[in-house]
Amino acid sequence: MFNWFNNLKIGVRIIIGFFIIVAISCTIGVVGIQNLKTVQDSYALDYTSSTKALEHVEAISSHFQQARVNIFGFALSSDSDKDKDYYIERIAKHESDVDKHISSYHDILDDYDVSEVEAELKLINNVQATITEFTAMRKQLMNDLEAGTVSKESFVASFSNGGQAHNLASNADSAIQELIDYNINYATEQIAENGKQAESSIALMIAVIFAGVIFAVVLSLIISRGISGPINKVVVAAGKLAEGDMDISFDIKSKDETGKLIDAFTDLVESTKEQAVIVQKIADGDLTVDVPIRSKKDLLGQKLSQMVHNINELIMNIASATEQVSSGSRQISDSSMALSQGATEQASSIEELSASIEEISSKTKINADNANKANNLAEKAKDYAVTGNTHMQEMVKAMDEINESSSNINKIIKVIDDIAFQTNILALNAAVEAARAGQHGKGFAVVAEEVRTLAGRSANAAKETTTLIEDSIKKVESGSKIAKETAGALEKIVDGVESVSNLVSDISKGSNEQATAIEHINQGIVQVSHVVQENSATSEESAAASEELSSQAEMLKQMVEKFKLKKTSASGNSYDKLSPEVTKMFEQMYEGKETEPEAIALGDSQLVKY
Repeated sequence: MFNWFNNLKIGVRIIIGFFIIVAISCTIGVVGIQNLKTVQDSYALDYTSSTKALEHVEAISSHFQQARVNIFGFALSSDSDKDKDYYIERIAKHESDVDKHISSYHDILDDYDVSEVEAELKLINNVQATITEFTAMRKQLMNDLEAGTVSKESFVASFSNGGQAHNLASNADSAIQELIDYNINYATEQIAENGKQAESSIALMIAVIFAGVIFAVVLSLIISRGISGPINKVVVAAGKLAEGDMDISFDIKSKDETGKLIDAFTDLVESTKEQAVIVQKIADGDLTVDVPIRSKKDLLGQKLSQMVHNINELIMNIASATEQVSSGSRQISDSSMALSQGATEQASSIEELSASIEEISSKTKINADNANKANNLAEKAKDYAVTGNTHMQEMVKAMDEINESSSNINKIIKVIDDIAFQTNILALNAAVEAARAGQHGKGFAVVAEEVRTLAGRSANAAKETTTLIEDSIKKVESGSKIAKETAGALEKIVDGVESVSNLVSDISKGSNEQATAIEHINQGIVQVSHVVQENSATSEESAAASEELSSQAEMLKQMVEKFKLKKTSASGNSYDKLSPEVTKMFEQMYEGKETEPEAIALGDSQLVKY
């Protein structure tokens, strides 16, 4: 039934559902507004037909009663014409108002059909008739009162309780009360009817709302199930596919987005099944399968195809390499045996070489010991020469100090000579002064002469001392020159001794190093001997391992033959893909087994250089 609806697009279904809900809401609103308008019109009619009517009836009753009161006022008033005219005017006004309200009441009833207001017309006509009858009697009695045919007491009695006019007024009151009761009853009935109408409107609104809600719920369920049902099935199917279960099928036929989603997911499952079949063939060892590539962006198909191609080439290369390894292992076995035989012969030659080097090593150690002794003696001679040179330098320094002191003494003697010269001059001056003094200066002249004599002696002694000191300075300078020349000769001796010591030390170091080197050579030859022996044993082990490798390669070849491989142009030339170093090693081993190893032979002339 709803297939055509489910075939619509999801957006169209949602829009249709939205518009249907809007239409339901509008229908509910229209029905509500219509019912409210009906109730409003009913209350408006009640107001115009009942309330207005009651207002007119109340006005009729009020003006009628006021007219009766003014009648009594007319009767009880004085004989003044003014008062009477006042009451007559008031009575006429109230009676006129009564007529107006009766006419207005008739106007209200004119809006209805006569059959609808027949009872009410009788009541208003009865009111009008009784009031008219009362008005006619009132006018007759008032005319009689003015004419004097009726006394005031009779007039008042007529309008009082039990009087004829009073009875007519009572009839009018009863007619008015009947009309009032009729309007009240009519208003009560209308209110009850309006309540029923309001209740029916509310019930209708509830029914419409309930129907709209049910329809909206049903429509939403239809739309949601039409969307969520297929999607939930796709989710369950995706969960199965994620767990590896590809037994998936759909029983939904739809042309909307969910149908397209299911069709696309079905294509995905079928494609996954195809790839699973291909993977199963690969797992079974069939590498001849062709992997279809669904599009340029089919990364899984491209990589799966690339994987099949790579595995195919890898197995081919392994098969080819297995053959090469099997052949190479046999060559390694043959070469290892030849290497073992050559290593044995080399070991005997190395033992002879080791004995010759040990003899050279003992002689080199003796030379190194003698060089060390010469070096010690040269060091001692160097120390003695350095000590003598140091003492000579100290003596030259002392002679320089003596020379410097002699120069200082010469300066002091020159000062003394200057003092003697000045003293001599002072003595001459004193003699001159004594000669001037005459007899009184004789004693002073004697003293001056003595002082002059002493000054002369001091000058002579200073000159002699100066001569001696100058002679000593010359001798000291000559000795200092000789000492410096001697010190220079000692320095040259020290330099020569140091050079000799250095040479002897270098010879000693060279001898020690030579002895050490020879010892290292001896140790190296011993190690080479051990290595050669180990190589011999290793060669035998390699031969055994090569045999084992050949058997393992044969087993690997049998395992590779279980795979079904594609024949490619590169399969026959896989040997070229091997490492160049491995190829070269195979060739060298193959060539090596054709040549015999040469023994090491050294003569005495070749050992002399060590």
